[in-house]
This record gives sequence, C-alpha cells and structure tokens, in this order.
Amino acid sequence: LRKKPKRRQFFLFNDILVYGNIVISKKRYNKQRIIALENVQLEDLPDEGGMKNGWIVKTPEKSFAVYAASPKEKKEWMIHIERCVADLLEKGNKRPAKEHAAVWIPDGEAARCMACGRTQFNLVQRRHHCRACGRVICGSCSTHSYRIDNLNKKPVRVCDMVIVSSVLTLIKTGKITLQIKTPIFSVSASEFVTTTLPSFISIFSRHSIVKAPTDFYDKVLFRTFTSVGSLKLPEELH
Repeated sequence: LRKKPKRRQFFLFNDILVYGNIVISKKRYNKQRIIALENVQLEDLPDEGGMKNGWIVKTPEKSFAVYAASPKEKKEWMIHIERCVADLLEKGNKRPAKEHAAVWIPDGEAARCMACGRTQFNLVQRRHHCRACGRVICGSCSTHSYRIDNLNKKPVRVCDMVIVSSVLTLIKTGKITLQIKTPIFSVSASEFVTTTLPSFISIFSRHSIVKAPTDFYDKVLFRTFTSVGSLKLPEELH
C-alpha cells in the first residue's frame, strides 16, 4: 500500500499464510510470501472513503493492510485466520511474536514530511518511510540508519523522532546517564537530533533501536527539554 493497492491472492493453511501474485490458470506461482501463523496478529480497519472491508496483518518482518471484496469476505477471513492462530498456539507449543513491524502509511496520505511538517514532497523532495514507525518522512529527517530488533539484520532508514525516542528510552531504563545543564524550550525532534545526536552515535552503532510508545509520535515539539551537558556511559557500553 505504499503507492496504491495491489491485487494479491491469499491461501490459509493450519500453520502458514501464503500470499502473492499467484495466477492459478496460467500456473504462475512466483513472488509468493509465506508467513508463520504464530507470528500473525490482526487489527481491524474502519471503512474510510473508497477503502472498505480492510484489516491489518501484523508480523515481525512486515505488516500491511488487506482489503476484501465484501464485508462478509472480510469477516470470514479474519475469523478463520484468528482461529488458526489460536489453535496453533494452543496445540503446537508455539509462542506469539512480541514485536511487529510498523505498517507503512501510503504515500498519498502525506503531502508534507510527517516529522518536521515543513518539507513539501515533489519531484525533487522524495518521500521516504521510517522502518520503525511507518511514517512518511523527508530525507533530511531520516539521515540515520540503525538495526531494528526482529525486523532487519542490517541497518535500515529511521526517522529522527524514533532516534530521539530511543535515546529517551535508554535514559529512562538507565542504560545511559546524562548530566543536565541549561533548559531549552520548544525544541523540535530534528533540532534535538542536530544538536545532541553526535553524542549518541557511538551508542547506536552498537545497540539496536528501542521502539517508542505510540503517543510519542503525536508530539512533534518537545515543550520542555534540557540540553545535554556531557554524556556518561556505563562501563559495559564503552
């Protein structure tokens, strides 16, 4: 759903969900994807405009929206998938996934960068997606790449808001400690990253992204924050 909906065929088995551009009549089965059902979590999507009968399929590797042809078909698919997942977890000695990949917001829903709110997208200013939160962001707000737990073995593009939130999470959990100096007011996420992120680069090169709470992304501006005077790392992080 990054640009526009694409037609896909789904096949549900008792332990996996298979989907792809599978054409049975012409025997073309390429580009199919297989999802282990123990990692699947469903989320209902309300009807909006022309997008109806939808739900979200969440997995650790990829999460995406699916739209059925009718309300009845949607209901049947969701019931059958959830039943298979429940049976597998109960009888198959499987454990559900703790983390799921973010659902990408479609390009068409963002005329401006969802991080800074200033950059307007056009032929020059391209859209990018943060792999951690799924929001549409500009290049200036996503200059850093880091590894996200359960999602990628290699570093991927993440937005400045996720970086800042990850720093705050590390501070809150006591993995890093800060000596605070002068207070600063109305500091944006991008400005915070620009002025203080260099102190944390060495940390993030060795530590994966800690996912932020959902409500963090609704706060583009920090109303009150403090600048970092100096950074003190625990011995195990040096």
